Amino acid sequence: MTRLTQSFESGTLAALSTSNPSGDTPFNTVTVAGGSSAVDSTHASQGTKSVKITPTSGTVNNFRWTGLTSTAFGASFYIWMDTLSSVETWICNTTAGGTRAAMLVISSTNKLRLIDTRGVGTPVWTATNTFPTSQWVRVEMYFTVNASTATQSVAYYLGDSTTATDSFTSSAGQTGSTAVDTVIFGKADSGTYASAFWFDGIQAETAASGLLGPWVTQLTTPTVSSGTLVNPTTSVSTDGSVVISWSAVSNATSYEAWKATKASPLQSDFTLVATGVTSPYTVTGLSAASSGTTYSLGIKAKA
Repeated sequence: MTRLTQSFESGTLAALSTSNPSGDTPFNTVTVAGGSSAVDSTHASQGTKSVKITPTSGTVNNFRWTGLTSTAFGASFYIWMDTLSSVETWICNTTAGGTRAAMLVISSTNKLRLIDTRGVGTPVWTATNTFPTSQWVRVEMYFTVNASTATQSVAYYLGDSTTATDSFTSSAGQTGSTAVDTVIFGKADSGTYASAFWFDGIQAETAASGLLGPWVTQLTTPTVSSGTLVNPTTSVSTDGSVVISWSAVSNATSYEAWKATKASPLQSDFTLVATGVTSPYTVTGLSAASSGTTYSLGIKAKA
């Protein structure tokens, strides 16, 4: 399970794909082919900043997480629109190998709409109510990947409310047969809409079990330091250990210890060692193996 988050508190557009403030996940791609995008403080659903997208006709303007592998995908984001366009407005699109799996748009009649592999001409669902303007609206989507019986859920809420303004659930979705690899927020088409809108508090989950819910403030990753090291007694024994310490993280209520057997591991390389740990903590069961084993140790703060 991988949770991707973006609070836009990094301060600049360039930083959205490079920096990682407060646990944010940098976007793989930021594309501004026309119009403009900028980290902005006019509106903010969380923190003090959001991103303002001002699209232009015929060009794309969006943010993407790529390289995903998801057959049960969830997304949640806050969007502010002062003006609704008279043409269809794309706000969130998911693809697998370049082919759409599921997409959310604001229709030309100003209502939230779900579209899957059947295309824009055959929308899966159109909301009853006109999409709210001049306020933060949290939009959520969840779906499984299946060519004919996909589970699909969509809902939108005013701000952090847990009471949906409008919602939809189906078990007859058509989202393809290939795992989702990309999620796109913003203008991903060559449409003519050009009204500005803002995003904030974006979340995506690659192994979701339902709608993700309101934004949860992401905690800073603790800085870990190592202390006393006990080497294994033989080349094949597992009686080595190391003491690790970390400083307390604001708003954290507990910590988890994680371990990987690589010098430069990916997130997916780590395995959970223990929950509810306190600093200092002794990681045991370390081995040298015949050719030596490199360990990477980490602590995860939990709210």
